[in-house]
Amino acid sequence: MILPTLLTLAVTQTAPGPAGAAPLPAVFSAESVQQVIESHRADIEGCLQDSISERTAEGKALRNGPVVVRFVLNSKGRVKAASIKRSVPRSKEFHHCLVQHILTWTFPKPGDGKLHPIEYPFNVQIQK
Repeated sequence: MILPTLLTLAVTQTAPGPAGAAPLPAVFSAESVQQVIESHRADIEGCLQDSISERTAEGKALRNGPVVVRFVLNSKGRVKAASIKRSVPRSKEFHHCLVQHILTWTFPKPGDGKLHPIEYPFNVQIQK
């Protein structure tokens, strides 16, 4: 499943907001996958904020642009594997943090008992 919509992350160089647990959607669909990802926005922004801080301390900048993640859901709606497919923001710290968070997310159970590979694009825009 390739989701064509972008979750735009417009991050300022401040701490991310508090994370809230949203209820899990009941039906597995492109919309429910997007809803779960959106519910984890604070995780993603936290990873980005940490990376910005580290790179700023090193005198480096983090570039704006797309990040495409690939993850595989098992029949229970859990993430079996996750990776960065491509990314304009070049930051091993950001990529590692993002993948580690994705591995903890739970999605609605696909009803067919199969594995579901998903690619999801994020658009990173760092505002100063």
